[in-house]
Amino acid sequence: MAMRWWSRGLGLLPVMGMAVACGGGAAGTEVEATASLEQGVEGCREVTRYEESDLPVNDDTYVSADAPDTTFGDSTKLVSDGNPRQEAYLRFIVTQHTGFVRARLRLNVLDGSSNGPALHATSSAWTGSSLTWNNRPAPVGGALANVGALLSDSVVEYDVSAHVTGPGEYGFVLLPEVGDGTDFASLELRALRPRLVFTYATTTTECGTQGTGGSLSSVRKLGGVNGEVPHAMATDPTGGYVIAGDVGNLGTLGGPANNPEGLLVSRFRADGSHQWSRSFPQASAGTWMQVEGAAVTPEGNVLLAGEYFGQPDFGQGPLPGTSMGTGGIFLLKLSPSGQPVWAKAFRAHLDPGGTRPHQVFRVAGVATDAQGSLILTGSFRGFTDFGVGQVDAGESTRREEQPTTGAFLARFTWEGQLSWARVFQAGQSNTEGLAVATDSQGNIVLGGLAGDGNELGATVARTPFVVRYSMHGALDWVRRLEGSGVNGQVTGVAVLPGGAVGFVAQAYGSIAYAGGTVTTNVGGVPDLVLGTLESAGTDRWLRAYGGTEGEYPRRLVADAQGNLVTMGVFHLRSDLGGGPLNPTGGELKAFVAKYGADGSHRWSRALNETAMDPVLLGMTPTGETWFGGMLSSAEEVGGTVYTPYGSSDLLLMKLTP
Repeated sequence: MAMRWWSRGLGLLPVMGMAVACGGGAAGTEVEATASLEQGVEGCREVTRYEESDLPVNDDTYVSADAPDTTFGDSTKLVSDGNPRQEAYLRFIVTQHTGFVRARLRLNVLDGSSNGPALHATSSAWTGSSLTWNNRPAPVGGALANVGALLSDSVVEYDVSAHVTGPGEYGFVLLPEVGDGTDFASLELRALRPRLVFTYATTTTECGTQGTGGSLSSVRKLGGVNGEVPHAMATDPTGGYVIAGDVGNLGTLGGPANNPEGLLVSRFRADGSHQWSRSFPQASAGTWMQVEGAAVTPEGNVLLAGEYFGQPDFGQGPLPGTSMGTGGIFLLKLSPSGQPVWAKAFRAHLDPGGTRPHQVFRVAGVATDAQGSLILTGSFRGFTDFGVGQVDAGESTRREEQPTTGAFLARFTWEGQLSWARVFQAGQSNTEGLAVATDSQGNIVLGGLAGDGNELGATVARTPFVVRYSMHGALDWVRRLEGSGVNGQVTGVAVLPGGAVGFVAQAYGSIAYAGGTVTTNVGGVPDLVLGTLESAGTDRWLRAYGGTEGEYPRRLVADAQGNLVTMGVFHLRSDLGGGPLNPTGGELKAFVAKYGADGSHRWSRALNETAMDPVLLGMTPTGETWFGGMLSSAEEVGGTVYTPYGSSDLLLMKLTP
């Protein structure tokens, strides 16, 4: 199944003392729980982390009673045996290691014993090239540590924390206790040589939530024996919602776990109960489809759009074929009960006749309006035909080296017929449509990034923009985010009360706005940039949030009062307006944050993105937030650790206003 660009690494391990929710037993699994803000990593807490550093032995040897004048400093092994009597010596010079909380002697066992030797301190005034049985130093005091039986080809550790307390020279001797002695690797075996291992403790304050609100009202984990990868979510006026994504064989996004591998669409009622699921299996290894956007019409129909190759069939006959790595997009309408109503497909080509290979064609955003129309945006290269003749993405999109992309915005009727389409040709840099929304009058708001050479009016590459069109496709206004060194993209748009427009961008530079300047990060690291425009397109307010490492918002929704909720990922640590966020985990963290109608921070919440890939965002009629994505490893949420049943599951959280 297809994965998105962001990398993922090791996820969180289950934490002792916390509940663990994971799959098991049945072919599918659903786990639902409630949690409070004070549990787990949701608030701020002191966390102690442990790291290790090691020091290789400086000298080692062994001595033997039956060869009292012989040295063994060049031997590849250290022998401690009771018959004949043999004793192993080690010497360490500790200089830079300070502030550790534990010290251990780590040895590789070459030949095991029924009872390993005891470790004692001794003088360090010897060398392996001169030490013999006759001149060996005596042990000092009682045993520092002891072990039991030792297996061959294993590793053993002696805790020497009470003896090794800081810089200095340390001598050790291993005294046998049985006649079937032990052979350890010496420094002559470089990869296996003895080492002192030092453990360091660092205590930091880690925060998962800031602000007031955003506490968990429920958490749902859905999945089957194979992987589930959610891609899109849409809510309806009743509080219900639809989730679409990829599933493996016997996968589920809710409901029975008996679906074939392919695309799955699941619908839920406002109380979270499963209403129906509709699966569209991959017909063959050469078929692939991925939903990238969804919307629910006022009548309850479900509109989906995405990308495909091969010839998938949504119940209306096979789509026109494309090959792997080439461009094709699909539109699909399902009835309120999940039955296919119609399906459309479009392809892009290098030439107007469509005889040369299909080109990049991407879907980025889907919306609907009061008439049940399907509004679609994205980007493509070359030529395409939405149903009224060829359109061109721009000459630069067809060049062999570093081709660009042009953008499109299209409106289709509830019957699937094209109303109109606008294409924004690329100049020397990309133009992309990334987010779309509609207001109560049917006006269409589009956000993305603009290059030069089209009606969006940008003069430099990667100019973030918001533009509004009438329901008939006439340009109302365009607002570009410009200034000194501005670079970025608008990734989410939302319609606010009175026809105002909210938008979120990932951008850097100094942005001229509302008669002033909003300065973000510099040097190529974007901030979360949140703003609003009046219905006429004039500036209302603009704010930048974030730290020095980079914030990447992906979606935006709004409630009836004009409050804004956005989600995405940030790098390492961030401040989204309420204080530091730095939960345990990898380099990328998933976040969801809510802001007031004036842009003031309400609350922000962060998770370990290496475990959960955030792609789902929705708003209930009562102002609660749906937030979720693909869970690929253990993730702590509200004091419970959720673990995927298969390779990945769906994790969905409901957050209070």
